[in-house]
Amino acid sequence: MKETYRFITKGSSAPSAANRCLLIALFVFVSFVAQTTPQTAELVVQMGHTSSIQSVTFTRDGKTLASGSSDGTIKLWNVSSGRELRTFSGHIGDVRSIAVSPDGETMASGAWPRTIKLWNIISGKELRTLSGHADPVTSVVFSPDGKTLASGSDDATIRLWDVSSGRELRTLSGHTSYVRACVFSPDGKTIASGSGDHTIKLWDATSGRELRTLSGHTEEIESVSFSTDGKLLASGSQDAIIKLWNVETGRELESLEGRATPVALAFSLDDKTLSSAEGGGTIKLWDVYSGKELRTLSGDTNDSSVALSADWQALASWSWGSPITLWDVSSGEKLSMLSGNIQQIESVSFSPDGNIVASVADDETIRLWDAAKGLEMRTLSGDTKKHTQKIGSITFSPDGKILASGSADRSIKLLDLALGKELRKLLGHMGLVTAVAFSPDGKTLASGSTDGTVKLWDVSTGTALRTFTGQEDEIHSVAFSPDGKTVASGSWHGMIKLWDVVSGLERKTLLDHTSSSVTSVTFSPDGKTLAAASNDTTITLWNLSEGSELRTLSGHRYNVRSIAFSPDGKTLASGGWDDTIRLWDVATARELKTLSGHTQKIESVSFSKDGKMLLSGSNDGTTKIWNPSTGLEICSLIALDRNDWAVVTPEGRFDTNKDLDNIEGLHWVISDDPLTPKPLELFMRQYYEPNLLQRILKCNGERLASGPDPCDKEFKPLPAIGQINRVQPRVAKPRLSVPIQK
Repeated sequence: MKETYRFITKGSSAPSAANRCLLIALFVFVSFVAQTTPQTAELVVQMGHTSSIQSVTFTRDGKTLASGSSDGTIKLWNVSSGRELRTFSGHIGDVRSIAVSPDGETMASGAWPRTIKLWNIISGKELRTLSGHADPVTSVVFSPDGKTLASGSDDATIRLWDVSSGRELRTLSGHTSYVRACVFSPDGKTIASGSGDHTIKLWDATSGRELRTLSGHTEEIESVSFSTDGKLLASGSQDAIIKLWNVETGRELESLEGRATPVALAFSLDDKTLSSAEGGGTIKLWDVYSGKELRTLSGDTNDSSVALSADWQALASWSWGSPITLWDVSSGEKLSMLSGNIQQIESVSFSPDGNIVASVADDETIRLWDAAKGLEMRTLSGDTKKHTQKIGSITFSPDGKILASGSADRSIKLLDLALGKELRKLLGHMGLVTAVAFSPDGKTLASGSTDGTVKLWDVSTGTALRTFTGQEDEIHSVAFSPDGKTVASGSWHGMIKLWDVVSGLERKTLLDHTSSSVTSVTFSPDGKTLAAASNDTTITLWNLSEGSELRTLSGHRYNVRSIAFSPDGKTLASGGWDDTIRLWDVATARELKTLSGHTQKIESVSFSKDGKMLLSGSNDGTTKIWNPSTGLEICSLIALDRNDWAVVTPEGRFDTNKDLDNIEGLHWVISDDPLTPKPLELFMRQYYEPNLLQRILKCNGERLASGPDPCDKEFKPLPAIGQINRVQPRVAKPRLSVPIQK
């Protein structure tokens, strides 16, 4: 990139000697910065969305696609290769609309419950959050110059925002129902909005004044589009009719009847043809002047939503629960599917000796990672071991020999880890089993269910010992006290009960969290304190001897889903739906650290027995291991599918059991060209580390508060990206054996 700087003194036509020196110095500085600005390489694991696609849009050049999902994230995809480029996280609900600025550098997203976020596409950073709507945002669109953003909402308004500052400019009010679509005219002077009140309104973009109302549709408006010269407006409605309007007069010119709701409309560059995208992956081409249907392009008939690139070359189709399919418009051929194989992590746990990490995903599969050997040890699935529905909770027995799992199929399974064999299946609950916990001696298992009961089971025989009743609503969490004499249970309506294990009688009721669901309960190691997490975003600490509230920990922005005490009882970890883990000082209720790295809701946290590691499981499909003393991520454990896995560090070092010469789902994104994925082998020699999990946990365990970092000795320094030879040879996969010191 060339930049020219001119320094002209007043009354002269050329730089002075002093300014010439300044110019030379500045040129040298700029050249130095340009040459020394570090390039970074990010290893991207093709994970895909973990929930349904809600919105899709192409960049103006058609090379990149953005998708928004019910998982609260936006993902960028390279259209030609189908590879995932980047994930933007920060929303907590459905991302219902996405727009990319004309220069391709800024992205806007509108989401549930009522927020808009602006993102820098190149850096991946969130720029700002725009707040003002009272209900979910359903439509966002940039003005032609990219300086203004318009947003439509279920609150029946359109709001205009200054993109550079995030300031709300004005509110356009007049619709009597939700606004599903809004668009700027090509000159940026007019805004068209389509509403659930069956009307289209035209607005003056500068003053916010309503210009006119276009009536004629009999159902809700879903899409609107201006012609390239701005003289015509097309509207699509749930009445399966497209109407063409004269923008200047407001007169209806033509009515085009289709077979389904036109969810997207676009004029050709010469304004002679109109495309309408309908459910079922179908695009119809219409002659604007005659109103005749010219051609029908059929995609996947199971898809209910479609998006068309600006150049009319590519079509994206999707539906509830399915991936995005890309189609070539001219040939009708399927180009690729944008997806990943990642499942949401529901629960994680360390084995008592810290050598095994267990994680369970929403594919009903339990995975065991052997930290001592550095491999994914075993996948527990198959006819005799697999639950038939979602597993909500897993836990190790105190001796580490048995893993218990509770499922939505109303059963509990006890698995022998040495043999990989099911010991027994516990049946008796009439609802989903949401929580399981072993007694300290490992002889008894407690389980909680949506049937409102807590049951105690004899582990050796599988017989039910007793049932605690009286909570009368869904149980979401159970825990044994350290002495094994008390069981705590947390329920949907904010009630915590303490039960006597021997007598089966209720000892105490703690009313918590303003009737908001108690999602997790846990005893402190000394048994004197009970911590309870809630969907009201807080954690409450209780003095058990008095039954009184000690203090409240506040800091999470959304639901808190899981909590765990450190082995010394001084620190509490919490994971929430704000994508963060927080560490708290138990004595003072002060927040110590916020651990960021997950891109979706966190469902489970667990300390290792020595307290040196913290485990977290997230809806983003990753299980992360953290150093709680520093707050830094050590590595991520990722199941690529049922049998394949990858271990990845924040620096990009990785290990995998997949064939390195023919691997899919892993690729690089370089900071100086972030929209072009690079093949994995490009930096294989520098970043591939066999036995990575074993080695990195070992050196992290040897770290001291001061002194040399053992991991610096274990791993060679990573060179600057600009210095790496990008022509790489084939790489063999040696396996190393590194002893673990206990």
